[in-house]
Amino acid sequence: MEVELETIDKDGYFGGSLLESNTHVVIPILEAGLAELKNVWPDNYAGELHRAENYAREKKLKIWEN
Repeated sequence: MEVELETIDKDGYFGGSLLESNTHVVIPILEAGLAELKNVWPDNYAGELHRAENYAREKKLKIWEN
C-alpha cells in the first residue's frame, strides 16, 4: 500500500490517494458499482475515478441497477 498525500484543507482534512500496485484502490469498487463518488479531490486520479463510476452506471451494476 502507498498513500499519496495531495493536500490538506483549511479544516485539516487530508486529501490524497490510496494505491495498491500503482492502482487506486477505489477504482475496482467503483467499476463494480459498489460505491459512488461524492466529493472528489482534484488529484491525479480524478479522471480514472469518474470513468470507473460511469462504467458501472452505463452497465447498470449494483447501486445503479434502478
